[in-house]
Amino acid sequence: MRQAGSLSDTLPELTEIHQLLYERVLRNGQAHVAALTAETGLDGPEVTAGVSDLLRMHLLRLSPQDGALMPSSPEVAAAHLTGPIEAQVQLHRRSIEQIRSHLLTLNPTYIEARHLDRGGTSVDVLTGLPAVQAELGRLTSGCRTEVFAAHPVLPPPEALDEGLQRTLDVIGRGVRIRTLYPHAVLAHPYIQAHFAKMTDHGSRLRTSDQVAERIIIFDREVAVLPDRVRPSGDVGAVVVREPAVVDYLYRSLDSLWSTATPFCAAPNGFGYGQANGDLRRAIVELLALGHKDEGVARRLSMSVRACRRHIAAIMESLGAESRFQAGYQAAVRGLLGPSGAAGPDRVRPREEPVGGPSGAA
Repeated sequence: MRQAGSLSDTLPELTEIHQLLYERVLRNGQAHVAALTAETGLDGPEVTAGVSDLLRMHLLRLSPQDGALMPSSPEVAAAHLTGPIEAQVQLHRRSIEQIRSHLLTLNPTYIEARHLDRGGTSVDVLTGLPAVQAELGRLTSGCRTEVFAAHPVLPPPEALDEGLQRTLDVIGRGVRIRTLYPHAVLAHPYIQAHFAKMTDHGSRLRTSDQVAERIIIFDREVAVLPDRVRPSGDVGAVVVREPAVVDYLYRSLDSLWSTATPFCAAPNGFGYGQANGDLRRAIVELLALGHKDEGVARRLSMSVRACRRHIAAIMESLGAESRFQAGYQAAVRGLLGPSGAAGPDRVRPREEPVGGPSGAA
């Protein structure tokens, strides 16, 4: 909905008369009102009103030599009209930053007072989904530099769709967004499509073998963690502001980020893409340690069925008859080195990625 009194309310609607007059001037290079009246067959008042509208919209301009009408490109016309508005927007943004900077000078005092008031801790415990969502919304709207997050489980499509516009608004404010997911989520086509949208708008996404827990860090100042020890089982979160703790959490997450695989859309929009080799290496390593299928699947955030498909493909590649033998064979062949190690005996993914449309993790 247009705001009353805005510039767009004062501009006339573009009609066929406007288009006809604009095209005539474009073709001729320049024209006078009398010539346009004769060429178009329109009434004089219609031509006069149409030309007046086009001049107001800067689609036409008057020649300084003889007053003839000359055309301007729509981009130039839009720049004439939006330039003052953009200047006002920049002015408002500077005012917002000045207000924030002015008031946030008291933030250390606030944090210190909370620290003393809570007996030496800077931790808030939130109970219930509404309280958690409200605090996350407040922290997101006030974020200035970066949102750094890790998510260990597959978000449902409706949750991604609901949060997409909020995320784009944050990016639009110049805030950097980095998000880490497990490789397993890439098996889902809707995740591939969502990640592609996010990276197109400037968000940075990576995937890793294992993502242990959900965490969101705002401006390297506040960390939000899930509260998993609540006896009642209610949804809860812990908000941490203690600088030393937040800095430790941030550096730990950044270390995991540095070894993760940058998102790159898979062919046809499904499959693990570049992360396929890393995922299978992680499965082999866990098999070598003696983990059962359920344990491997849980650690890698995938379904047991999808995990077993990967294991079957790996065993076939290694010529192994058991899971432990597959891990042993991989160790003997030197396949358990760092992620990305090359070699002729490296476990190779099949041409058809496991976990495609018919078998999401």
